[in-house]
Amino acid sequence: MVKRDVRVDKVRKNFYITLVVLTAVLVVTYVYTKPLKVAKVIEGTTLVLNNGKKVNLIGVDTSVQAEDFIRNMVVGKEVKLKYDRHKIDGGGRMLAYVYLLDGTFINAELIKQGYARSNKKLLFKYSKVFEQHEMEARRKRKGIWSEWVDEKTGNLKPGEGNLAAERTDRNSE
Repeated sequence: MVKRDVRVDKVRKNFYITLVVLTAVLVVTYVYTKPLKVAKVIEGTTLVLNNGKKVNLIGVDTSVQAEDFIRNMVVGKEVKLKYDRHKIDGGGRMLAYVYLLDGTFINAELIKQGYARSNKKLLFKYSKVFEQHEMEARRKRKGIWSEWVDEKTGNLKPGEGNLAAERTDRNSE
């Protein structure tokens, strides 16, 4: 009888330990994956969350036009954050991939729409994908890669990403 009670106690103890560990895992998972609301956008690709934390988008170098685009996409909306190797940068800011709840990948969308370049200074999980998106945006002349004409002169205006105009300006110097 005593041996059976010891085994039953051991099984109960293991059950409760397992239950506590699983509960802890679920709580931690919920805390780190629960949606967060974006309060505002500052300095191009820095999002300020409702909890006051600042998040920088991993893998993108943005243009001036990007801030309005990002603001329209995320301010007031709930987002999910996913992290790469480094969660914090040298300045103490959080680094993340940002997703809308509908699955839209904000970091990638900025590059696809031509509002940002892929950051080629750092290696990160989506480096190759972001470079492909940038090449496609360039090919389609989206956003900063577009060429536009001065209505008065008919000449290409130099602009961020306006490669043809930049070549023309360099050749005229």
